[in-house]
Amino acid sequence: MWLLDLGARETRQLLADVPLDEGASNAADYRIYQPERFVLDDAGQPAALIVDAGVWEWNTVGVYDLASGALQELGGQLHTSLLPLSDGRVLLYGNSGLAGEFALHVAESLDDINDFSEVLSFGALTGATLFAEQAVEISPGIVRVFGSALSERPEEALAFSFDFDVTAGTATEVQFVTLSEGDESSNTVTGRLSPDGRLIPVYLNALWTDAGSLYGNFALLDLDTGARVTAEFPETVGVFRWQP
Repeated sequence: MWLLDLGARETRQLLADVPLDEGASNAADYRIYQPERFVLDDAGQPAALIVDAGVWEWNTVGVYDLASGALQELGGQLHTSLLPLSDGRVLLYGNSGLAGEFALHVAESLDDINDFSEVLSFGALTGATLFAEQAVEISPGIVRVFGSALSERPEEALAFSFDFDVTAGTATEVQFVTLSEGDESSNTVTGRLSPDGRLIPVYLNALWTDAGSLYGNFALLDLDTGARVTAEFPETVGVFRWQP
């Protein structure tokens, strides 16, 4: 992973992947890094970089300090993602069928993401199995959590969302929505939540090009109503981005 300074036209390497050696004897050290987002300081300058760290049979999240070059990783197979909040705290979330807590945790700051406490157990909200995949702060201290849920019907792609008040420690009722209908469910992939947490792009009967790019039939789902947005989209969509 490299950083390009546009002003100086200079590059520097931040992190280097650690591939598996023959026989996977270094599995504990295996790392594949992907940049997620910059975090700005009070002056509006990039101070840190949120990093996805692929580890052996799992992935975790880290914070790379751009000034010191230090990387801290979230340990213990706790979560896969984090969200810096407007008050300086950090929401830790993300779980899958392999590992991860069915819960939300909060760290007091990005300076030590491994100093955290549990703030919500999914079991307190519903008996359904929830896999948290995305979170956005829709207003100060209020986070919308989105992800997939296990369905009793294997052919159905089911998603969930709820809003969590980080300060009060309370959550709204879990809302479930069906992403696909009928013959659309051969492979359903969601895109990135809108900044207000209301809309989710959905790729139906999704496929990948030889270069690894996603494409498919497209729908835009309103999580507040569960209905699809009425708009004319191309039959096949490969890239959908929210305007900053």
